Amino acid sequence: MRVRVMKEYLLGVVIVLSCTLSANSVGDTIRKGGQLSALSIGDKGELVIVDEEVQFKPWSTAEFQDRVVFFQYMAARPSADKMNHHVNDALEVADFPEGSLLVTVVVNLDDVTFGASSWALRHLKKNKLTHPRAHLVADYEGKGLQHWQLKSGGSAIGVIDSDGVVLFFKEGKLDDTEVETVMSLIKDRIGA
Repeated sequence: MRVRVMKEYLLGVVIVLSCTLSANSVGDTIRKGGQLSALSIGDKGELVIVDEEVQFKPWSTAEFQDRVVFFQYMAARPSADKMNHHVNDALEVADFPEGSLLVTVVVNLDDVTFGASSWALRHLKKNKLTHPRAHLVADYEGKGLQHWQLKSGGSAIGVIDSDGVVLFFKEGKLDDTEVETVMSLIKDRIGA
């Protein structure tokens, strides 16, 4: 009898702890005017070049601190890459002064066409070697998707000011007016 009561008590404690941990681990949606909730990626993470080879280091949104940031979080799918490619083209054409804007692309390697994760990782490494100044992050476990409560399979674009305030955020394809808004927000914040 005493063992049964103890088991029921322990089961209750486990259920309460599980609910508490689940509630605390639920992500945060990204809202214009709010702060971007912190995210850390330890498995894979930021791609860096060391001795002409691509390696990984842990990455965190703490790197956004005191910087104007354009960020894209996207699935490792060709459709997600194409969805907002025109925004990346606009950034290249704008040719902002070096160091004035942190452009970060986080690729969700957990959200990939079945069997293509190795291909996606090779493609990401190739992009890093081709564009060594690019700030690329591999989210191998889809932490950003879960934490920020994003939709799978897509692309999300955000602009954050140097105080960490989200100035713009949208999931899905940006239209021409939204691209102009993004470029204008960036220019205003970096003084270009």
